[in-house]
This record gives sequence, structure tokens and C-alpha cells, in this order.
Amino acid sequence: MIRFVEETDIERIYKIYSYYVDNTGASLELDLPDFEDFKNRVNTIAKTHPYIVYEIDEKIIGFAYAYKFMEREGYKYSVTTSIYLDPNYTQQTMGEHLYKALLALLKVQGFYTAYAIITSSNKKSMKFHEKLGFTLVAEMKNIGYKFDQWLNTTYYSYQIKEFKKPAQPLKGVDSIDFVKFF
Repeated sequence: MIRFVEETDIERIYKIYSYYVDNTGASLELDLPDFEDFKNRVNTIAKTHPYIVYEIDEKIIGFAYAYKFMEREGYKYSVTTSIYLDPNYTQQTMGEHLYKALLALLKVQGFYTAYAIITSSNKKSMKFHEKLGFTLVAEMKNIGYKFDQWLNTTYYSYQIKEFKKPAQPLKGVDSIDFVKFF
């Protein structure tokens, strides 16, 4: 089942995220934030943007979310997206279902463009995003440093919906009835 994140999910998604911080370059956080900071981050994002989880047999196996692309008001129609799966589930189709649900929710809210920022060494994530229709728009050389190496990041873009003038107002994430949505 895919659904919006709940307060009781945060401990499990924190555990999933900690794997990526501690063992991979997928997140450029060098140190895992403490649990309270992470919980505040999740709750802040979930107030305005989709933050969803994939649950199987009452266990969260992954999460995906979107957040502001940049702070300035003119960027409000674009978002940055992220997805993290329990490493035991990365070779299955759950990630694809989760991400498609995220993109569909973003469309309902009225966003126009999603950006995925991926460490260039994360070839699986790059292929995953390309499979879903994201296109490569830029590579930033040596922008991050983790595990004693300089890392490049790639920016992928996905057009969520047709561009209109004037841009249509965004809907609050709290206005979406997830049950009716799916």
C-alpha cells in the first residue's frame, strides 16, 4: 500500500535513510541527523508537499517525497524529488510504483516540473529516473565530497504537466484525498 507518511512511520524511514547516509553517496549528508531533526524535516515537508511511504505487511519498505526546488517564489512550480528504499527491495518494482504515485500527486497539486538531483556514481538511480521519463539536463562536477572523494551530481528533469500561461494556482497537499486519488 502506498499512502501519506504518518508520525509513526518516521522511525522506520529514518532507519532506511540512515543506511544511505552511512554507506552510500546517494545522500551527501556526511552525518546522520539526529532523530528529532529528521522528524522535524519530514513533518515540515509533509505540510506542503507529498511525502509518501510504501508499506507491505505493516512494514515500511520505502519512501518518496518532493520539496521546494529553490526558495525564491518564482520557482514555486518546480520541485525536487527523492526516493529511498530498504536495500532489500531495490531490485523490485516497488520503487517505480512509489515514484509514479509521487509524480501523480504532484500533478494533482499543480506542479509543472520535477527535478531529481543524483550523485553521478549512482548509476542505478540514473537509469531508474531515465526509465520513468526524466531527462538529463546538467552535471555539476566535483560539487560534493564524501568518503574521501569528490562527487559529481546530475540534474534530471521531468515535465509533470503541460505548461500554461498564466500558471495555475497550486493546491495544498492537505486538499488531496489519497483514498479517492487512487
